[in-house]
Amino acid sequence: MDLRRSLGKRPYPEVLALTDLILDDKVWATFDGWCASRSVDPDELRWDRWLNLVYYFATRNASKEDKDSFDAALAEHVAEWNTQKVKPVVAKALAAPNDGKPERKRAPKPAWYGDDKTNTFNSKAAMATLTAPGVSGKRRRK
Repeated sequence: MDLRRSLGKRPYPEVLALTDLILDDKVWATFDGWCASRSVDPDELRWDRWLNLVYYFATRNASKEDKDSFDAALAEHVAEWNTQKVKPVVAKALAAPNDGKPERKRAPKPAWYGDDKTNTFNSKAAMATLTAPGVSGKRRRK
Protein backbone atom coordinates (compact mmCIF):
# COMPACT_ATOMS: atom_id res chain seq x y z
CA MET A 1 0.00 0.00 0.00
CA ASP A 2 1.22 3.46 -0.82
CA LEU A 3 2.46 5.32 2.26
CA ARG A 4 0.40 8.36 1.33
CA ARG A 5 -2.76 6.29 1.80
CA SER A 6 -1.75 4.89 5.18
CA LEU A 7 -3.22 6.31 8.34
CA GLY A 8 -1.24 7.26 11.40
CA LYS A 9 1.81 8.92 9.88
CA ARG A 10 1.87 11.42 12.72
CA PRO A 11 2.72 10.36 16.27
CA TYR A 12 -0.21 10.28 18.65
CA PRO A 13 1.01 13.20 20.81
CA GLU A 14 1.34 15.36 17.69
CA VAL A 15 -2.22 14.44 16.74
CA LEU A 16 -3.38 15.53 20.18
CA ALA A 17 -1.51 18.83 19.94
CA LEU A 18 -2.92 19.65 16.50
CA THR A 19 -6.42 18.67 17.56
CA ASP A 20 -6.23 20.74 20.75
CA LEU A 21 -4.97 23.68 18.72
CA ILE A 22 -7.78 23.64 16.19
CA LEU A 23 -10.66 22.72 18.54
CA ASP A 24 -10.04 25.77 20.70
CA ASP A 25 -13.19 27.93 20.61
CA LYS A 26 -11.26 30.97 19.37
CA VAL A 27 -9.56 29.09 16.54
CA TRP A 28 -12.34 26.77 15.35
CA ALA A 29 -14.57 29.53 13.98
CA THR A 30 -11.68 30.92 11.93
CA PHE A 31 -10.66 27.46 10.72
CA ASP A 32 -14.23 26.50 9.80
CA GLY A 33 -14.74 29.78 7.94
CA TRP A 34 -11.41 29.38 6.18
CA CYS A 35 -12.43 25.85 5.08
CA ALA A 36 -15.86 27.09 3.93
CA SER A 37 -14.25 29.84 1.86
CA ARG A 38 -12.36 27.12 0.00
CA SER A 39 -15.35 24.77 -0.33
CA VAL A 40 -13.77 22.19 1.98
CA ASP A 41 -15.87 20.34 4.53
CA PRO A 42 -13.46 19.25 7.29
CA ASP A 43 -15.96 16.63 8.49
CA GLU A 44 -15.78 14.84 5.13
CA LEU A 45 -12.00 14.45 5.13
CA ARG A 46 -10.15 11.31 6.13
CA TRP A 47 -8.35 11.64 9.45
CA ASP A 48 -4.84 11.91 7.99
CA ARG A 49 -6.01 14.50 5.45
CA TRP A 50 -7.75 16.45 8.20
CA LEU A 51 -4.55 16.56 10.26
CA ASN A 52 -2.59 17.74 7.21
CA LEU A 53 -5.16 20.48 6.66
CA VAL A 54 -4.89 21.56 10.30
CA TYR A 55 -1.10 21.64 10.05
CA TYR A 56 -1.29 23.68 6.85
CA PHE A 57 -3.80 26.05 8.41
CA ALA A 58 -1.54 26.57 11.42
CA THR A 59 1.56 27.26 9.30
CA ARG A 60 0.12 28.77 6.11
CA ASN A 61 1.26 32.36 6.74
CA ALA A 62 4.27 31.59 8.90
CA SER A 63 7.79 32.51 7.94
CA LYS A 64 10.45 29.81 7.70
CA GLU A 65 11.63 30.56 11.26
CA ASP A 66 8.10 30.52 12.65
CA LYS A 67 7.35 27.24 10.90
CA ASP A 68 10.56 25.75 12.28
CA SER A 69 9.64 26.89 15.79
CA PHE A 70 6.14 25.40 15.36
CA ASP A 71 7.69 22.09 14.26
CA ALA A 72 10.09 22.25 17.22
CA ALA A 73 7.16 22.84 19.58
CA LEU A 74 5.36 19.80 18.13
CA ALA A 75 8.52 17.71 18.49
CA GLU A 76 8.94 18.91 22.07
CA HIS A 77 5.33 17.98 22.79
CA VAL A 78 5.96 14.48 21.43
CA ALA A 79 9.15 14.11 23.50
CA GLU A 80 7.39 15.36 26.64
CA TRP A 81 4.51 12.95 26.07
CA ASN A 82 6.89 10.02 25.59
CA THR A 83 8.80 10.96 28.74
CA GLN A 84 5.59 11.09 30.76
CA LYS A 85 4.52 7.76 29.32
CA VAL A 86 7.83 6.08 30.18
CA LYS A 87 8.15 7.41 33.75
CA PRO A 88 5.66 4.97 35.36
CA VAL A 89 7.18 2.01 33.51
CA VAL A 90 10.69 2.91 34.64
CA ALA A 91 9.53 3.54 38.22
CA LYS A 92 7.79 0.15 38.29
CA ALA A 93 10.86 -1.60 36.92
CA LEU A 94 13.11 0.06 39.49
CA ALA A 95 10.72 -0.72 42.34
CA ALA A 96 10.38 -4.43 41.45
CA PRO A 97 12.16 -6.70 43.95
CA ASN A 98 15.06 -8.71 42.58
CA ASP A 99 14.78 -11.61 45.10
CA GLY A 100 18.56 -12.05 44.92
CA LYS A 101 18.34 -13.85 41.58
CA PRO A 102 20.59 -12.58 38.82
CA GLU A 103 18.85 -11.38 35.68
CA ARG A 104 19.22 -13.58 32.64
CA LYS A 105 21.27 -11.82 30.04
CA ARG A 106 20.59 -14.36 27.28
CA ALA A 107 17.70 -16.53 26.26
CA PRO A 108 17.86 -20.08 27.61
CA LYS A 109 19.45 -22.71 25.40
CA PRO A 110 17.00 -24.63 23.23
CA ALA A 111 16.06 -28.17 24.27
CA TRP A 112 17.97 -29.73 21.36
CA TYR A 113 21.20 -27.93 22.19
CA GLY A 114 24.02 -30.18 23.36
CA ASP A 115 27.61 -31.12 22.74
CA ASP A 116 28.95 -32.27 19.36
CA LYS A 117 28.41 -35.97 20.09
CA THR A 118 24.74 -35.41 21.02
CA ASN A 119 24.14 -33.18 17.99
CA THR A 120 25.66 -35.80 15.66
CA PHE A 121 23.52 -38.55 17.19
CA ASN A 122 20.34 -36.43 16.92
CA SER A 123 21.10 -35.50 13.30
CA LYS A 124 21.67 -39.15 12.31
CA ALA A 125 18.50 -40.23 14.10
CA ALA A 126 16.47 -37.52 12.33
CA MET A 127 17.93 -38.49 8.96
CA ALA A 128 17.16 -42.17 9.55
CA THR A 129 13.58 -41.30 10.48
CA LEU A 130 13.07 -39.05 7.46
CA THR A 131 14.50 -41.57 4.97
CA ALA A 132 12.65 -44.60 6.40
CA PRO A 133 10.24 -46.41 4.05
CA GLY A 134 6.74 -44.95 4.09
CA VAL A 135 7.78 -41.58 5.48
CA SER A 136 7.89 -39.76 2.15
CA GLY A 137 4.12 -39.31 2.16
CA LYS A 138 3.40 -42.06 -0.37
CA ARG A 139 1.07 -44.88 0.55
CA ARG A 140 2.59 -48.30 1.03
CA ARG A 141 1.49 -51.05 -1.25
CA LYS A 142 -0.12 -53.99 0.44
